Parts: sequence; structure tokens; C-alpha cells
Amino acid sequence: MIFIHEASDKEILAGWAYFSEWRDSGNFLLLLDALDRLNHAERAWIAARGRRPPIRREWQVLRRCVMRGMARLRRPLLDANTPAKTERAIYGGGKRATLARTDQLNDRAVTIAMLGSGSKRVDYDKALATLAEWGIFRQKGYLMKRASELGLTQRRRPRPRRNLPAWPKPSGRIEQVEPGRLRHSGGAY
Repeated sequence: MIFIHEASDKEILAGWAYFSEWRDSGNFLLLLDALDRLNHAERAWIAARGRRPPIRREWQVLRRCVMRGMARLRRPLLDANTPAKTERAIYGGGKRATLARTDQLNDRAVTIAMLGSGSKRVDYDKALATLAEWGIFRQKGYLMKRASELGLTQRRRPRPRRNLPAWPKPSGRIEQVEPGRLRHSGGAY
């Protein structure tokens, strides 16, 4: 995406991030976050350029996607008649929607920080510095645990095992010299 107006474009990109996170998780609170980012983008655009020039196409596409997602929430919210059902309509996972949203955003921030820290391996010091810039303070052990849980660390592969029989075979020959007598020859004898 080419930046036209930096303030609104950053909000649009943040809105897309929340929207894609909603599609992965199904937590409608993330969809509301995307809608909030769209409103911020629109306000920044109007403050800088006025109402006359139309806002960029990416904003319009994202607004349409978010509104279609909100339409999916309408019926479950209307059918909900208790706080528990409302919570379940917003997020059908096991946790409350607000707790799940916090965990999902935390996972997203940690994942972005760790992926941006190095090319092949996760550099925990760079990831800690990135998270500190964002105002998120974590311990290195926490990042190592999350990297392992999210599959961002490379596992040590076990050494290939040789396929040996249960009992080693003798390396030599066995000849029958006469009935009942065997002659062993070879490296093992």
C-alpha cells in the first residue's frame, strides 16, 4: 500500500490487522477494534484534507468488510437475553471475550516482535527491545515459552538411529564339519 496520508493510512493498516485477527479468532471485540481504527482514519483524513476529496479505496473496502462482519453479530446479539449469552454471542470460545481479546492481542504483539527480531532465529533481546518500545514489558523466559508455544523456535531433531537387530548377528561363517559339530570362523571368533 502506497502511503498517501500517513496518519489515516496507519489507522487503516491497523484496522486490517484487527480485521484479519478477528477472522482467525472469531472474537467480535476485535471487529469493534477494527471499526474504531476506521473511524480514527476517517477523522484524521477529514482533519487534514476536508470532506471533499474521497478517502482512499482501502478504507472503503475495509469498512464494507467490517460492516458485513457486524451483520453476522446482529442475530446472536438480538437472541441473547442474559449476560452469559451475550458474552457467548460476542465470542464462542471458552474464555470471556474480553480476556480472550487481551490474550489474542498479546500473542499478536509477541509474535510480531519475535518475527521481526531476526531472519532465521528468534533474537529475544531484539524482541524485548521492540516490545519495550511498544510499552509492553515481558521477561525473556516468557518470550521463550511463547515462542515455543507458537511454534517459532526450531526443535532439535534427534539423531537418526541405526536400524540394528535386537541380537547382533555373528560376522563370520558357521560350517557343519560333521553331524553335531559346527566350525565358527570369521571376525567375531
